Amino acid sequence: MLDSSTNGLGSAKVDRLGELLRAGSFSADALIELDRYRRSFGPAYQKVIKISQQMLHLPVTGRPSKSTSAILDKLRRESSRLSQIQDIAGCRIIVDDIPKQNRAVDALNAFLTSPRIVDRRANPTHGYRAVHLVANMSGRFVEVQVRTLPQHLWAEISEKMADTIDSRIKYGEGDGEALKFLRSLSEGIRGLEDEEDSRDRTLWKLAGFTREQRKRYRRNLKILEENYRSRRTAVLRVLRSVHTDMNRSPNK
Repeated sequence: MLDSSTNGLGSAKVDRLGELLRAGSFSADALIELDRYRRSFGPAYQKVIKISQQMLHLPVTGRPSKSTSAILDKLRRESSRLSQIQDIAGCRIIVDDIPKQNRAVDALNAFLTSPRIVDRRANPTHGYRAVHLVANMSGRFVEVQVRTLPQHLWAEISEKMADTIDSRIKYGEGDGEALKFLRSLSEGIRGLEDEEDSRDRTLWKLAGFTREQRKRYRRNLKILEENYRSRRTAVLRVLRSVHTDMNRSPNK
């Protein structure tokens, strides 16, 4: 049995349990201990949810812990120790656009306990774009995924393609045409994100202008807004169409 030195579970014994699970040579008692470890993330998860919902008023969905099968799959697929897996508990925040995503990340960074921030917009993972914050709450990691709506639709499309075409797709492997298609969608989202970021910087700049100065920029601002709205509508139309088609497709 695992000891009680760290929130009821010692990290050294957690890692030994992880090695047993990775090797596939485990007993029913080992699965019981894994379930005990999973459940130990509950209090940390609830703290993050409370901060996100009640203090920051962010729209949150999530799960207090990964399923046993998902943890076993990750242990077999990766070399991380069980105690190092940072997304056993996690939640997701979906916002409209890049400016709102940046503000949500800044707010979470201020209120969580020195979270580690992974910006997958700067370095996408096989086309996946988002910002992840990993907070250490009372010795337990909780991952917060902050996505824009286009980023979220892409992620759901990728998951569905992995389910129906090739499970390796979400790891950047497998069906070449599917991977090429996902990269193309991701590049379209990146272009929209660049435009959102540029638009936000322009609006902040104009906020410091006098009324007369703003009048001179009114036409340019209108064109900027129309171009942005048109691009956003086009990108979302494509993503929603693919998302709908994927969800209509029968599983293998």
